[in-house]
Amino acid sequence: MTRPEHASHARHAGHRSPRALATAAVTALAVGGVTAALALGTVASTGLARGTAQAATAAVAAAASDDPATNVTNPAALAACAVHGAASAACLTASLAAVDAGRAHEHLPRLVLPTGFATWPADRQLLAVTNAERAVRGLRTVSGTDATLDAAARTAALANRDPSLPGWTLGGHPVAGWAANWAWGPGGVLLADFLWMYDDGLGSPNLDCTSAHRTGCWGHRHTILAFGPTADGRLLLGGAQVTTRWGAAAGSSDALLVAAVR
Repeated sequence: MTRPEHASHARHAGHRSPRALATAAVTALAVGGVTAALALGTVASTGLARGTAQAATAAVAAAASDDPATNVTNPAALAACAVHGAASAACLTASLAAVDAGRAHEHLPRLVLPTGFATWPADRQLLAVTNAERAVRGLRTVSGTDATLDAAARTAALANRDPSLPGWTLGGHPVAGWAANWAWGPGGVLLADFLWMYDDGLGSPNLDCTSAHRTGCWGHRHTILAFGPTADGRLLLGGAQVTTRWGAAAGSSDALLVAAVR
């Protein structure tokens, strides 16, 4: 059975309410009997002041400066997850190998998963993988998970779409900016991380990344690495993984939402 791998990313900025800077789109790429598809996701700022919006934009620009020169593709990981299932050891092993191959292209050490990673809930897995990707590049890490962000991510995952911030405060504190990704396919958190971080540039299934329109290239990666040392406040994360349908197929719908909280 052909199972699509779909990931979404888009950007917003503006005054008081976000303004879309890029639209989401979907394409498909057949890889060894498994279809992969990516689109764009979300980086947003509250726009409470002009400087806030500029700070969020600068954080994304800093993430963009770390873009790889080429994509790393790994049909074996997609196939292993499609055959054995997202929760299988085979899928986890193949996805980890894919991430390690991507890291090798950037001369980075292999990803070492924490003990018990496979049994953790999705938000904790996303926190660990996101922090690993940030820390190895010298970026500050996300402080922890947040129940409100988890709920927003779960709502989006159930609907097969990008998560969005439900408001501009968390626990009574103002939010300076936020970023989000979504993916659907035969894998899970680790496969989504591979596609977001290492196979999102020109020539990848990312329809918003073309030779004529390169601003969408590596958009998912920018979400993972956004909000560097110049961003306001501490970083919190919400995440979810649920089983949904894409056409006739059932697969893993993964959503990530990161917010900078003052």
